[in-house]
Amino acid sequence: MINRKPFFIELELTYKCSQQCIYCHNPPKDLKFYIADKVPKPRSVIEMNELNLSEWISVINQIKRLDEKYEGIMDVVITGGEPLLRSDLEEILSYVTRQKLRHMLLSSGEPISDDRITKLLESGLEKIRINLTSHKYVFNIQSPIMHIKNEVAKKINIAKKFKDFGVKEVGGNIVLTSYYLDFLEEIAELAYKSNLDWIEIHSVIKVGHGYINQKFIVPDPNDERTIQEKLKRLIEIYGENFIQNYVDTDILYSRIPIPTNWGEVGLVIAPNGDIYPSSEATSIPLSKLGNIKNDSLVEIWFNNLLLNKIRSLSFLREPCKSCEVKKLCRGGFRFNAYITKNDLFAPDPSCQIVKDYIGKS
Repeated sequence: MINRKPFFIELELTYKCSQQCIYCHNPPKDLKFYIADKVPKPRSVIEMNELNLSEWISVINQIKRLDEKYEGIMDVVITGGEPLLRSDLEEILSYVTRQKLRHMLLSSGEPISDDRITKLLESGLEKIRINLTSHKYVFNIQSPIMHIKNEVAKKINIAKKFKDFGVKEVGGNIVLTSYYLDFLEEIAELAYKSNLDWIEIHSVIKVGHGYINQKFIVPDPNDERTIQEKLKRLIEIYGENFIQNYVDTDILYSRIPIPTNWGEVGLVIAPNGDIYPSSEATSIPLSKLGNIKNDSLVEIWFNNLLLNKIRSLSFLREPCKSCEVKKLCRGGFRFNAYITKNDLFAPDPSCQIVKDYIGKS
């Protein structure tokens, strides 16, 4: 079914985080999905027993075996929650470095100090992406925009500090919620002047808390042209290497589905060792592939029944089964199928072809 290793293994060291991002993909505490109406739902994630240092070392050993044995290029992505909240992050990072695994740290940059940056560098940190967005001020301040702007400037200064201390590659990440659209140009200019290597601009993905809070974070459809023009202009000014655009308004406004990438790109290991086919899948209990304490990454990647079923497209039902573009969307986003039908294999209802098919039946 597949003869190469995954492109990445994502290590979610913890779900703890201080940023309160109301689009967070981490699984909501009660795993009950609804669309909030009057006020956004604060970030509140499932509590779980995190793997300890020796267990993460064992995980890294498994990743090393997978990396050595099979063809392809693979990255280890260290993330959370906020990985800086793990006091043993430096030891985990150091072990990844000693195993000569390509790696990247995803972080909000908080909490941080000069001493911590130095220790991370000594542990082998070469590439970090700082999340420049935060929603800490959405809930308790009448007019949060100025505070959000100040928070972005603070995050860019943190990213600049990593660069000044000698980290080779430092980037930023923006999730383009409605709170950030009006001053996107200011963010890009400040990031560029602060010598960041790149910034990624991502669409809101309606998963986890992002599904619950979609009414508050998805930009108004009337702003679609503004979004497209702003992004085009930023790329013209700074170039595609600096402005990395991952915004697809057709997907954002549910005109086409997000393609299913399960079994194609990577694996995600949750803080307790549970293994999932993608980050949004951590909110779908039915998609759990195993647990790293008991199961082999090699065995799961190559032989897991769920992954091979998705890879083969044998799960597709009509109208997807007969669709001309099924190899492009691969049946659409599994989170949408699960959340609307409680069925991992249902057609993605965000697809217009599916909508038309349901309307006729």
